[in-house]
Amino acid sequence: AGRKNLLYNGEMQINQRGNVTGVTGNQYGGPDRWKSMMASVGTWSISQDSDVPLGQGFARSLKLDCTASRATLAAGSALSIAQYLEGYDVAHLAWGNPEAKDLTLSFWLKVDNGVTGTFVVLVHNHGSNRLLNRQVRVNRTGGWNHYVVHIPADKTSGFSYGNTKQLEIAFKFEAGSNAGGGASGGSMLHQWLAFHNAQTGVGCDLRIADSTGNNLWLTGVQLEAGNEPTTYDHRSFGEELALCQRYYMKRQLLGCCSTGFSQSGGGYNSHLMNIPLPVKMRAIPQVTFDNGTQSGC
Repeated sequence: AGRKNLLYNGEMQINQRGNVTGVTGNQYGGPDRWKSMMASVGTWSISQDSDVPLGQGFARSLKLDCTASRATLAAGSALSIAQYLEGYDVAHLAWGNPEAKDLTLSFWLKVDNGVTGTFVVLVHNHGSNRLLNRQVRVNRTGGWNHYVVHIPADKTSGFSYGNTKQLEIAFKFEAGSNAGGGASGGSMLHQWLAFHNAQTGVGCDLRIADSTGNNLWLTGVQLEAGNEPTTYDHRSFGEELALCQRYYMKRQLLGCCSTGFSQSGGGYNSHLMNIPLPVKMRAIPQVTFDNGTQSGC
C-alpha cells in the first residue's frame, strides 16, 4: 500500500536534537518534526520517553513535563505541538476538487495527575489559509487512550505543489480566550472557514499548565487518506531517520577544515569544509557548529 502515514516520526523514534528544558516559546526540540508553540503557559521540558501503550509496538513517546506552572491563563496563552507537511506530500489528496480525499487522524495520548477536559486538533490549510478544528475529550486520566479524528477534505481550496508548508496538524492543549479557549467555550467548526485565531482553540479547557505535577505523553500519531483508521504504519528506524533528515540532520564531523589559501595580493585565508548530506534536504540548510574551537588542526 506504500507509505500511508503522511506524518513523519509519528512514533517518536527519532530525537536528533535531544531533549530540551526551560521551554517557554516556539521551538523544535525533543522528537524530530514536532514543533512546540507556547506563550504564557509556564515552563516546560520536552523529551523522548519510554512510557508507551502496551502491546501496540511502540517504544518511544513525546513527553511534555510542566516545570513551572501558570495558574491562570492570559488571553494570549497557548500551548500546542504541531507538524507541517509540504506540498509534495499532500498533492495526491486532490484538495480543491470534488474528488478530494478525506483524512483520518489517529493517535495515542496519556495525561496524569487527574487532568481531564477538552483539547483541540487544529487542521490548517496553509495553501489557502483556511482552518478546521476538532474537539477531543479526555475522559480518563493516568492511562493511555486511543483517539480517532475525522477530517473532511477541503473541496474548495487546494495546495501548491512544491516544498513549502501547505498542511498543518496541531494538538492545542492550552488556549486563552483570544483563541477561543478556556471559559469562552463554543462549538467546533463543521466546515472549512477562513483562518481566524479566535477559532483555533475553541472549547479547549484541558488546563495542563496549572500544576508542575502535570505531564502529557503522545505517540502513534497517524494521518492517512480515507474515513477509517488502519493499523499504525510502523517504519524502520533507518527509513524514519532519512525522512526526518530532509528537514534537519546532525552530523559528527571528524577532521579539520582546510586553510591557507590566499588570493594574490588580497591577504585573506579561506576555510573550507565538505559536509556530505545523506538525503536531499527540503531547502538550502543553515549550518551551525556546536564545537567551533577544537584545537589540534
